[in-house]
Amino acid sequence: MKVSWKIILFMVIAAVSLSAGFFLPINTLKVAYSSYAYYFLLLAFLLWAALIARIYIKNIRIIAGRHYVGIIMSIVIVTAIFLMSPPRFKILNDEGTLVGISMMMHENKISSAPVQGYYYGDSANLRRELSVNKRPLLFPFLTSFVHSAFGYSAYHGFVVNYLCGILILILSYVFISKTFSRSYAAIAVLIFSGCPIFVLWITSSGFETVNLLFIIFTFLFFHKFLQDKNIDNAELLILTLILLAQCRYESLLFMVAILFLLPWLAGRKHAFQFSCAMYVVPVLLIPTLWQRRLYNKSVVDLIVEIGPNQFEIPQQLFSAGNFLANIPKNIFVFTGLNPDLGFTPVLFILSFAGVYMLARKKLTSPTEISSKFNYILLFGVTTFILMIGIISSYYWGDFQLPLSNRFAIAFLPYMVFSAIFCLDSIERKTKKPLKIFLITFFIFHLLFYWPYGAHQKNLKSLPLPKEYQKVLSYLETEYKNTQSTLIICERPNLYVIHQYGAVSFAYANSHINEIMIAMSRYYDHIVVLQSYNQKDRTVMDDSRLHGSYRIQEKQKINVSMSSFLRVSEVVK
Repeated sequence: MKVSWKIILFMVIAAVSLSAGFFLPINTLKVAYSSYAYYFLLLAFLLWAALIARIYIKNIRIIAGRHYVGIIMSIVIVTAIFLMSPPRFKILNDEGTLVGISMMMHENKISSAPVQGYYYGDSANLRRELSVNKRPLLFPFLTSFVHSAFGYSAYHGFVVNYLCGILILILSYVFISKTFSRSYAAIAVLIFSGCPIFVLWITSSGFETVNLLFIIFTFLFFHKFLQDKNIDNAELLILTLILLAQCRYESLLFMVAILFLLPWLAGRKHAFQFSCAMYVVPVLLIPTLWQRRLYNKSVVDLIVEIGPNQFEIPQQLFSAGNFLANIPKNIFVFTGLNPDLGFTPVLFILSFAGVYMLARKKLTSPTEISSKFNYILLFGVTTFILMIGIISSYYWGDFQLPLSNRFAIAFLPYMVFSAIFCLDSIERKTKKPLKIFLITFFIFHLLFYWPYGAHQKNLKSLPLPKEYQKVLSYLETEYKNTQSTLIICERPNLYVIHQYGAVSFAYANSHINEIMIAMSRYYDHIVVLQSYNQKDRTVMDDSRLHGSYRIQEKQKINVSMSSFLRVSEVVK
């Protein structure tokens, strides 16, 4: 009876949660998502962290002592990457928005992104226009923790990715050491960090690094569950999947892991052992359901900038045609024939050979593969196929595109695991010790391919990040007092996150009197950032300022062969 009562309670909570997720009116849903999603995520994270502490804290010294080589390697390598390739904003549409959400989480515990805003005298009098955004929330949520610890900074996303980069390598070391050996775990760290795509994206302020970390957490905790099969490990895996669903859009597909647990979870004995945390799980999914409802568009009217004043409008966001067009390009990226796209031929050859060896062993010697390894293998194949299928079906799912190359980093653990299986199989077959040779080889492999990640040639075709860095450098030199400076620009959200007042040209043109009063009372400077055509030196349409404003040119910033940015000040 007790088991039945628990199952009924869980089903009632699940039904209520699904109703709240699917049937709230859209306007109510937007308010609820903005106001309460942070608290849902906070609860999920605290439950997850508490469960990790309960399972691992008593053995933390033993674990650290066993894996100290991997810990030291990871810290040294990631620190070297950040020194070699200083972090910077790369995909501004995402990264600027994520920082903005983290700022609002830090200040007001809400999940909206600031679009524009300005001060009336001081930080206590601040007007902001906010917008509910489609970006998943875990990265800005973690960044808000760093704000809370050290004070707000728009650059704290880099701190999060630095720490996550270290954890990715440590957890990769732990996972490989459990499956193979510590020597191969060290080799895996060298392969992993030697890929240019790792260097490229852990030094950004995007959510790909956090997503990658939680993918590895998922495999590690799934392996731990298969090893021990106790209720704590099952709950930890499920809570990890809840957080992973808030890392990137397609990461919701990892929920298929729960299907692998169902035969065990459905047993009367185990159902009776569930803690209260499991009854909260359906509730924790509500923000994910809200977000999918808010941004569920199959035919889209989205416009993406692909170059200076060039735009492309997709007709269908996901389709078989997109898949057929993108999959050959994505396979080419994986081959590493162009290392500027993130991968290396060595990794591709070893991983391809590893897949072949795995398949052959599965077919010819199935009894030699443990049931635990079979489950990991099946889960890996399932998630790989689903992920490559979904991303390649996406209109911008071509890994060769600068904006989309970051999607490919999620496949790095799969390739590294296959490569290690290949190397281990070769050593077992030849019965010759290869580890010292392999460690030496992959140190050279790392040193050879790191420059491709540091030079970031694929991203240099994007003019906006280059322009943004130059403008920030100029502003931070000339206008250090952010609260006494108002910026009029095309993308005010990118400057609000640096705590400048910033409004769009549309707002400035329709609120002339308000802006001029603000200037006379509260601002020392009103800075105007206008895009100009390089050929005829005419202002771009999106940068036109009403003639009532009198401006004086201060600086010209070259952006590309076809355009430049003019920095001016409004004259009082």
